[in-house]
Amino acid sequence: MTEKALVRQFVSALTSKAQFIGTEVSNFHRSADIAAIMENGEVWVVECKLSAISKAIEQLQTHMMSADKVYLGLPKKRRNIATIDKINTAGFGLLEIDEQGELCEVIPAKLRETPTSHFKKVLMNNITAVSQ
Repeated sequence: MTEKALVRQFVSALTSKAQFIGTEVSNFHRSADIAAIMENGEVWVVECKLSAISKAIEQLQTHMMSADKVYLGLPKKRRNIATIDKINTAGFGLLEIDEQGELCEVIPAKLRETPTSHFKKVLMNNITAVSQ
């Protein structure tokens, strides 16, 4: 499986829960693999990785400034104790997806009480621009 295929699986699984969803969405001179405005109005960012978990965690820390929830997205069973510890410490969530496209929230993301409103608006605009 490639990372692009993993992103496609996550997008397919999340689409029914989102008002708008986009891939490679610009956010702070980076791009989010997936950014979505969910049905409840929350803004989610998901960084999908097959490896390089440390890089994903660095990316997610940046995305926390503008998103309500941030997740690491992995193929099912592609995690270890060190990864779980890093995710819990940082307040990220963990989503897994199996080969059939079943999505599982392994670790719920902590809802950010106050993402910076300006940055959140910019991200929301970027999501709606790429999802059309």
